[in-house]
Amino acid sequence: MSYIERGTVGPASLKEPCPSDACGFPTIRAGHVSIGSTPNAEYAKMRDARRHPYLENERGIPCELLGHPRFLGRTRTDRHGAAIFPHFDADGLCGYEIKNKGFTGFASGGTKGLWSSHAEAGDNRACSARAPLMHCLTRCCPRMSARAARRSASKPSPLQPELIRATVAVMPASSTVIAAMDADADGRKLAEVVHEALRRAGRADLRFEMQEPKGVKDWNDELRAKPRGSVPWRPDVPSVA
Repeated sequence: MSYIERGTVGPASLKEPCPSDACGFPTIRAGHVSIGSTPNAEYAKMRDARRHPYLENERGIPCELLGHPRFLGRTRTDRHGAAIFPHFDADGLCGYEIKNKGFTGFASGGTKGLWSSHAEAGDNRACSARAPLMHCLTRCCPRMSARAARRSASKPSPLQPELIRATVAVMPASSTVIAAMDADADGRKLAEVVHEALRRAGRADLRFEMQEPKGVKDWNDELRAKPRGSVPWRPDVPSVA
């Protein structure tokens, strides 16, 4: 797994330190991290993707979500037109996932951390999903109402469970931690990784909630089953992923 929607992360620029997090989440700083042979070089060349043909046409994600302040700067596009989802660790950018029609990859020399949306003061929910794309999809489904989100990969790296634990450990009192995974055995194993991270955080006041798509395997299947133009994206819901 590799993704969490959550509180204030700070500016998208990788050259400026992020401000202190306003709602108790650990600050993810924009560090000088080497991806491949050139520090941040390829990522710095990419532009923000407020619109993206693959994400909109193939995966059904509305442009209103891509351009929303929660997600602005958290999806980029490269010179090949692929969608880019940056991963962060405690020091800043550590890698990025590459998605396009018929292709999924990861930055050469990068490390899988957590993709994260921006957070706001008062956020009291953290939603973890199998991938950044899956988190965007859950935000288009009516039953999903998380305030913050992070993404993880189908097979978590050794670093990812610890990043989740560190995040939930400093959440506001009585917050909710959501695992929004696929409705299958592998998805439930990932949900248990999130649950175990919560247990290791030692926060008995936090509530764990598991959410799955109904009648289909993953959130994209649920979204694609809806008529085009009826995607219930709800910008009024204060949610961070």
